[in-house]
This record gives sequence, structure tokens and C-alpha cells, in this order.
Amino acid sequence: MNIFGAVALAICMPLAFAGCGPAGAESGTPQSGGQSIEPRADRLPAKLGAALPGFNDIRRDTAGTPVTRLPEDLAEAAFVAFDGRYLRFYDDGEDDGHESYDPTPEGDEVFWRGRFRPIFAKLLKLPGRPGLTPVVSLRFAGVVATDDEGDSYRSIFPGLPPRSTEASAARIPVFRDVMDLWQNPRRTNEIVALNKHEILFSSDGGDSFQKFRLPGNDLSKATLNVLTGRVGEAGDIREIFVGTYLRGIARCVPTLGWRRLNCRQLSSAGLPFLIHEKGSYFREEISGIAFAREEGLLITTSRFQAAINLYDTSAGRTKHLSFPLPGFTGGDHAESLFYDAPSKTALIGTNRGIYAFHIERRKFRHIPLRAIFGGEAAPDRESRLDSFAGLWFGEGRLNISNFLGPDSSGRAAAGHEQFGRTPSNMRAMYISPTSARRKMRTVLDLLDNYNHNAAVIDVKDDFGRLIYGSKLPEAKAMNNHRQRADIRGLVKKLKARGVYTIARQVVFKDKVLFKYQQSKYAIRTRGGGPWIGSGEERWVDTYSDWVHDYNVRISEELVELGFDEIQFDYIRFPSDGPIGRCVWKYRKGDAYKSEALENFLMKARRRLTKPISVDIYGYHGIYRAGTVIGQDMIDVGEFVDVVSPMHYSSHFGNRYLDHYPKNVRAYELLKLGTERPMRMGQGRFQVRPWIQAFKMKISIWGWGENYMRNQILGSVDGGASGFLWWGPIKEFYLPGRVQNQLVKPNP
Repeated sequence: MNIFGAVALAICMPLAFAGCGPAGAESGTPQSGGQSIEPRADRLPAKLGAALPGFNDIRRDTAGTPVTRLPEDLAEAAFVAFDGRYLRFYDDGEDDGHESYDPTPEGDEVFWRGRFRPIFAKLLKLPGRPGLTPVVSLRFAGVVATDDEGDSYRSIFPGLPPRSTEASAARIPVFRDVMDLWQNPRRTNEIVALNKHEILFSSDGGDSFQKFRLPGNDLSKATLNVLTGRVGEAGDIREIFVGTYLRGIARCVPTLGWRRLNCRQLSSAGLPFLIHEKGSYFREEISGIAFAREEGLLITTSRFQAAINLYDTSAGRTKHLSFPLPGFTGGDHAESLFYDAPSKTALIGTNRGIYAFHIERRKFRHIPLRAIFGGEAAPDRESRLDSFAGLWFGEGRLNISNFLGPDSSGRAAAGHEQFGRTPSNMRAMYISPTSARRKMRTVLDLLDNYNHNAAVIDVKDDFGRLIYGSKLPEAKAMNNHRQRADIRGLVKKLKARGVYTIARQVVFKDKVLFKYQQSKYAIRTRGGGPWIGSGEERWVDTYSDWVHDYNVRISEELVELGFDEIQFDYIRFPSDGPIGRCVWKYRKGDAYKSEALENFLMKARRRLTKPISVDIYGYHGIYRAGTVIGQDMIDVGEFVDVVSPMHYSSHFGNRYLDHYPKNVRAYELLKLGTERPMRMGQGRFQVRPWIQAFKMKISIWGWGENYMRNQILGSVDGGASGFLWWGPIKEFYLPGRVQNQLVKPNP
């Protein structure tokens, strides 16, 4: 949680993420009108666990967009849906009958249930099969196909690369997620697929794949999302277009019979973005992509600042024409795109249904969900479906998530239903070892009089020191077992007051373990010695199975000590110092950084009987970008109950969201920073941000009661389940006074 390390990453990340093109126009406008955010009396109930308002999940068009119907052939097509456990096959939108399939692996159902869920579905021409076959990409499970309208499914594409996962963590074979795939319409044995960081090409129908990484300092760090291609007159693949998070679109040309793939970044000019600093931009996620062959148009959608973007590949132009979806705000999203060539219409899947955009007339029409799905699939039925995917053949794909908003379902996250959800309406203060040891009167005063109902307590600090007096043999071997503060006594005092207790455990930044056994578990340098981080930072190897187990054993000890929740901090790779010289002794094969963190969290999830939360950098809670330090929000959030982005305004670029007035800018930051992870995570984890109670960049972002109020209300309106205050304990009286103003007393 070291705030200066967070600042360093916030500064260095945008340099790698900067777009190549000049700034385009914002596709969204401030909604606040420059007015301060006024609190409502019913904003914050006092009781821990009470429901918070959360964002409003808009399901209707608010711009008066003309209504239209789906093309008849698409309206009568089959679709696949997911209800949180089963894949359901429907013959058409009005169908009441369906077949169900539970992709959960046998023998480990409690852990994996709900996790083998669809990423997308589409129709392909598979060898030896007549006509078109529905296929579904499943998270962790590769690609499956059904030959009997959902009665059964079979795995296809055996050549897909496996996840780099410890056997003790997964216990079953798991695959890297197939984010998208595209089939050469003229040579159907040629298939191009994406996982997060690689383009995969098969010339034998998926039996084997060649792997290609995008080149360059910028593209090589991209998280890949969607793709399409263009074929020549002879049926050969001429170009592949890949939509990414943050880096816009890559154009790749295969050469030497697919022995090489030459890629460059397509101009980002015109694509929606938010600015970090002057000359450094965060391009919005490309969530859908299709190629209109006759017109030579590359069509894309951006998820947030939702827009459809047109790029004329035949005219040599360098700018995308961007058309914002009518009436969409920052809380809406466009997550998919299908191009219907006969009608020259792009169909965009959004949280408000489908929007139809005619690429020549440049006009939008709206197709509400209720006009598409009837019967058991009707969106207003009590038994909701999590997602729909139309089984349409052509360019792109159409899928719509059916997320109702924070805590709307009352369900626990998949894999740990036995624990339930962590309480909402949490107002937590941070208690450092010094405060626990010397400032108990201040701690108890804040808890008793300023409406804090939870506490985050250091138990393993930024140097790897165990604060509570561990009894683990390895802690004794490291001389790391001495009690530095009476944490056991503190937990008892807090529980007597009804305070929810969270154990903050720093994981991979660990100076004590770094020195253990002649630095056996330290990151290495190319010369073989231990790698030294910036300043006093010392890091251990994030891939090490022993390091994982050591930290899980600490967590188990904390559960026995009585904590309500375990929170992992510094669950990442180092960001400061000469990180280009790092060598990972315990890395196996081409394991991704995010897979190392995923392995650790799988083990923790299996062994801990309390909720788990993780701290991530603020930008990583807004954009999916895990290549540098491993913190891919979707993967990190898969095996935990709560994700806590560090949304300190001082750690964001000075220009970030500066199109808002200063007096509401912090509100808009926290609202955006909680809405987005809620949307992308689809409610599988709660979002509970860290917010700022320390003075840094206050001349840019503000300070005082209005600033604190804006942080609180932005978090709540964005869908957070609460918030955590970080800073020196002497500063907590200011946010405490604001909490007292906002909290409605218990009836």
C-alpha cells in the first residue's frame, strides 16, 4: 500500500499505455453541471450490512431513439444463455423449451461451480459436420461445441494452450481463456484465436496452434480482446485486426506462410479516450470488431464512453469516425458488435438492449430486450439469466450481459457460497502497527464517535514483519515471531464493539523472507544474485509455490486469531527500480504474471474459511491491464470476495477527468472507479475502494469536507459495498465528521 510506490506506477504506466494518435474528442460530457454533490438523508444507513443504493442499471433508452426490429433471420435464430450455473440453449427468442448443461468439472464442484462460464458464443463451420455448429468459449475450459441443440457439448480445438496453473491450485486441466476467434470464410480449417496476450493461428482446424506476441514496447503489453480478419480473392488471410484494452487496434499481416506476423498499431485518432497527462491517453476498451468487406470499413465499438467507430481501410485515412450511442452515460456500456452485411447494419449489444446503426445513413435505432426475448428468457422474469449470446453467422458476435447491479441477486460469489457475501455499507479505518501499539485511545475514540464500523489492521507489514506474534515454525526460523503489537487484544476490543475486522497482509514485498536461507526465494538478477528493488523495497519471487504456501499459512493463523476477513496487499510484481533485470527462478514455461497471482489466490480460496479481499492499483480497477505487475482485475477478482482499488485521487494523472470542475472531480473519479469494475466483474466480486485521508496533490483535487463527501458519495453511487480510509490516524477525524453528517441513525 506504500503510497509513493503507487504514485510511481501511476506515472510510469501511462507512458507505456499512451496512444499513438492525437487526442480525439471526448464521447461523453460531464453530467454534474459543475455543481457540488449534495448528500441525501438516506444515503448511508448506519447498520453494517445494510444495502447501499448503488448505480441505477438503466434498461431503457433515455434519448428517444427510434425503435426497430431485428432482421427476421436473426430474430428466428437460436441463442445460448447462462444462468450462473447452466448453459441453456434456446431455439429462438420466444422459446420456452431449452436444454441445460452444467460445465462444472466433476469432483470439484463447490470450487468451480459458476466459473466455467461463457465468454462468447458463435457459429462455425467445423470439419466433418454439415452446416453450422454452435460453439461456446468457456472461461478456464477452452472451446466447446454442441451438435444436438444443447443436449450435450464436446471440447474442440485441442491445440489451445493450457493455463500455467499449479496442480495443487486448479486440480484439473484448465486452459487460457479464448477471448475471441475468427474463421477464414474461404478456408475453414484456418482459425485465428486470441488469449489475453497472444494471437493463435491454426491451419488444421484447431488441432494445433502457432503463438504470436504483439511486438514493441507498447503493443507487447496489450491485453487482447476481440479480432476480425480480411481475406484476399484467392482466400488467403491478408490482415488480422485485433481490438485491445488501452491500446486501440493492432493491424497484423501474416508473412512467410504464417511463420511471421507483422503487427503495428492502427491510428487511434478519433477513438474515445481519457487523458492521463499531456500527450498520454487511455484509449477505451475495444469491445467489438467487424469488417464490412464491400465497403472496406473496419467497425468497432468501445465499451465505456460507448460509441461505434468507423475506419475506412480503403481510403488511406488515419482517423476513426466515432458516433456516441444516444443518451449513454459513463455508467452504460457497449460490450459486443455484429455486422449484418445484407442490411448494412451494425448491431451493438449494450446494457439497454441492442442498438442498430446503419453504416451509410449513420443513424441509430433501438431494439429493447423485451422485443427480442420472450418465454423463459424474458428479461423481466424472476429467474434471471446472466447473459445471452445470439448464434449468428457472420462478422463479429452479439452477446449481452444481464447484470442487475450491486447486491441485486443476494448471491455469494461462485465457489464460496458457504461464506455468503461480505457485509455492505462498510466504513473502515486503517490501523497501523504504531497505532495498535501506542494510540489505542485515538483508535477507540474514532470507532466510538465517528461512525467507522470496520477496521483494517496491519498483521504483516510492508517489510514482511509479522506483527501479531506468529507460532509458525518458519516464522520462528526467520526470527519473525515476536509480538510487535497486541493484535489479539485489539481484535477482541473491536469485536466487543461490533466492528468488522480485516487483517491486512502484505504478500510479495517481504524484506524478511527476502533474506531467508541466503535469499533463496528472492527475485534474481541476470547475474544470479538477489534483485534489489527501489529504496528499501525487497521482493520475493511471485511464482514460488513455497512463497504462496507460506503466506496462506499466515492467513490460516489469522483466521484462527479471529479476524473476519483476510486482505492481501502488494499482491503484484514490483513496479519500481530496475525491473528489466528481474529473473524469475520459479517461473514455469511462459506463465503469465497474472497466472502467478491467480495460482496464489486459488490456493488461498481453497484453504481459507473467511472472506478474502485484494488491494489493486486504482487504474487497474478501471482498465484491464495486467501485463506489467500482473493485476488483471478480472483474473484477480475471480477467487476473492472483494476487490479494493486504491482510488486515491493523488495517484491519478493531473489531467485525468479534468473536464469536470474541481469541486466534483473526486466524486466523478470514485463513481467511475467503482461503476466500471462492477460492470466488468458482473457482480462476481464486491468493490470496496480505498479512499484518501492524506494530503497529496490537494491543490489539484481538493481537500476538506466537500472532498471527503465527494469520495464517499462517488463510491456509493458507483456501486461500492463500502470504502476504506487510508492515511495517518490523525487525519481520520475529518472524514469521520463527514460520515457523521451522512450516516442516517438506526431507527
